[in-house]
Amino acid sequence: MVILAACAPPPASGQPGGRPVARAAAGPALRAAAPPQAASAAPPQAASAAPAAAGAPVPTLPSSADFEGGVGPYPISLRLQATAQGIEGSYRYLPRVQELRLSGTVGDPGGNYGYIGYSDPAFQCTFEERAPSGKVTGTFEGICAFATESATAALPLLAYGTWRNDTDEHPFWFRLIEKGEHVLAPRFRSVLLKHARTAERQCAPSLRFDDIKALPGGSTLLLYELGTACEPSPLWVEQPWLGVVDAQGRLTANLPLGDEDGDGASISPRYLDVIPGSTALLLTRTRVGHGNHPVSDAAAWLYVLDARGRVSPALPLPSSHHSSCCTCMFRDMSVSLHALDLDGAAPDELVVSEVNRGRDLDNNPAATQPSCHDLPTTEKITAYRFNEKARRYEPHRAAPAEPALGKLVQGKKPLATY
Repeated sequence: MVILAACAPPPASGQPGGRPVARAAAGPALRAAAPPQAASAAPPQAASAAPAAAGAPVPTLPSSADFEGGVGPYPISLRLQATAQGIEGSYRYLPRVQELRLSGTVGDPGGNYGYIGYSDPAFQCTFEERAPSGKVTGTFEGICAFATESATAALPLLAYGTWRNDTDEHPFWFRLIEKGEHVLAPRFRSVLLKHARTAERQCAPSLRFDDIKALPGGSTLLLYELGTACEPSPLWVEQPWLGVVDAQGRLTANLPLGDEDGDGASISPRYLDVIPGSTALLLTRTRVGHGNHPVSDAAAWLYVLDARGRVSPALPLPSSHHSSCCTCMFRDMSVSLHALDLDGAAPDELVVSEVNRGRDLDNNPAATQPSCHDLPTTEKITAYRFNEKARRYEPHRAAPAEPALGKLVQGKKPLATY
């Protein structure tokens, strides 16, 4: 299958990038994509130049799309377009205007790996870069990921690898810019990149914004993913962050979120109205497993942001779990958050309820059909109060005992459930 995609060489000598780039390993908090595994999937049909079988629907090819990327520490901008022969494209170094053409092939499956919250079919890919004269000036080999069920199935979501010529080589990556993604992002991009760690500055980073929310007092909350492909592998790595930029454009908070999670975890924000004048942010990180035994696990944290953009320490919350197996077995551990006035003083206390339910197989060797029995339902309830001086949630030592708290929670609509 012929494909054209972004493969940038370093600029010519005397221009930025004309010297070898220092190699920097990704920071320990970053997560690395899993090494390619053998897979039986075939390359996306929408990008194939082969004619469709008789009677088969003709794939709908997407229009051109914009990509961002990097070669070593140098950012690049790309535009790719699906055609009947494959995918054609060009790229340029920012802020330059001269473009180079790219051509290449997508080969054998490279295995499935997690990328921005879901698993994408991955394929080995090799590309050639050509100057305006048509001369091949560089190549790179790497991995390309596709979303076969999306409207852009013929275009890769992400590619990363190593660019090289006769004398030099650099890590390389590019990714699809999602629709509407950069509507508000440009005004925050430079301030976030300025504070990126050394490893990310040495390998041009990707900034993907998951959410942008205005806060009381003029600050802005930013949930974003900072990704790059650095040596020694190079592997694509992506770390979620929480940032706050004040009304003057200064970065007042910048916190890494969670641990390494190369298995397709996704982060979801929810905003809760529990403390007057402040914003409570509930973040859940969910991992979903598919197959014969579906499973879903979600870890959660609660942050409080005040009108000045200050972020409280995270309050770790219980994890939820949902799974099913073997006709009638299941486990369900759900968590709900409530706002209750337990002491007559504002703000309301936060009450967290954990409910565990389940069903298990009967131990009956003589049974001809599987049967199950319900497991006892258990509930654990914990109350927290917000310490205004310390700006954080703490266990409420004077809260009623669990049985009384359980009665208070019954029939109340929760702030959130996961």
